[in-house]
Amino acid sequence: MNKNIVKKEDGSLALTISLGADELQGFVSQAEKNIGANLKVDGFRPGAVPPKVVRQKVDPETIKEEALNLSVQASISQVAKEENLTILDSFDFKINKNDSAELNFSVIITPLPKVTLGDYRGLEVERKKTEVRPEEIDKTIDFLRKSRATSRDIESPARRGNRLEVDFEVRLDGQIIEGGESKNHPVVLGDGRFIPGFEDKLIGSKRGETKEFSLVVPKDYYKRDLAGKALDFKVTVNRVEEIILPEINDDFAKSLGQFESLARLRENITQGIIKEKEEAERQRLQAQVIDLIASRAEAEIPSRLVEIQLDTLLSRFDQRLHQQGMELSLYLAQTGKTLESLRKEWRSQAERQVKDSLVLRAIREEEKIEVLEEAVTQRVNEILGQFRSIEEAERSLDLKTLRDRIRDQLAREAVIAFLEKKTKFIPAGK
Repeated sequence: MNKNIVKKEDGSLALTISLGADELQGFVSQAEKNIGANLKVDGFRPGAVPPKVVRQKVDPETIKEEALNLSVQASISQVAKEENLTILDSFDFKINKNDSAELNFSVIITPLPKVTLGDYRGLEVERKKTEVRPEEIDKTIDFLRKSRATSRDIESPARRGNRLEVDFEVRLDGQIIEGGESKNHPVVLGDGRFIPGFEDKLIGSKRGETKEFSLVVPKDYYKRDLAGKALDFKVTVNRVEEIILPEINDDFAKSLGQFESLARLRENITQGIIKEKEEAERQRLQAQVIDLIASRAEAEIPSRLVEIQLDTLLSRFDQRLHQQGMELSLYLAQTGKTLESLRKEWRSQAERQVKDSLVLRAIREEEKIEVLEEAVTQRVNEILGQFRSIEEAERSLDLKTLRDRIRDQLAREAVIAFLEKKTKFIPAGK
């Protein structure tokens, strides 16, 4: 095997590999053996079909393709071993020549960069005190109170706190805007869910009344195409309801099904808020420890990994938008942004995340932290258990990719747990 390696400015390596006839024949023989292991031929046991019969029964192109895959994988693995490389990614694969005398191909790989760790044991990080303010408890109780609210129709003019059902049209320069028309739309006066001034215009309105008015959209409105523009509204009030909130007392607490008194309810809410805040503080401390360790480490960040991380960030953002019923293209149109501007905006975040991952991986290797395959299998089975059948899971998932992803996730969790044990957390103010 002949190889040529050129280091590129972005940290990736351009490989050109050439294999001769003797080497290629070895891969052809291995390909015939692999194919024969799964070939069913009368008169031969499974896995015992001789190469001569394989060549008779199988399309030569199939054998050639299998031999090509084997030779490429083996060659790249050999280069990685000889050059002491851990390959994180490969792309731009190209076959320059492929016949019985020679295989010549080129590929670009992203190797694991060298990471020089600074001190990561015995760090001191300040832990914030977990406190619950009375107004936080009151806010939760108010939410529960509203969830148990009832209502009744009223004929009197609408006032703040009333719930209305309205038909509305919103026009810009005489044309109804996108999403600017609705029937029996719920509006609670005072909730502030519409542009400023909309709910105020409906105060004093009665059932059956139609109001027409204009409002100027705030300049910082998230829909950039509407920001600062005057919109014309036509609103018909179909219904006015008075919202009746239950009184906050022991009976209200009992109505929730598991509390004997209001005091018990407040105690339960307090514990829930404490638990949420402690978990948030734990995650904040983890991030702070990782950032501190990463700031003390030196590593060349491959731009290819940054681009992959940006792809991941965009994919997750797109999924969140879909969960909210919005397309990414619509979000971009409304905010005046582009995919490129988002990538530019998030690049520093992606670079930091890539460096964090590289540093955690280096600590894992330094401390020889291992992940048990039993733990990987258990986590995989938990995910597979969410499907109705193994067949459905196999159609939806690449099990090898899933295992690799979970193994990396468990390794990250193990390294973070190790760092938590080695870090001194100091109470705030001391």
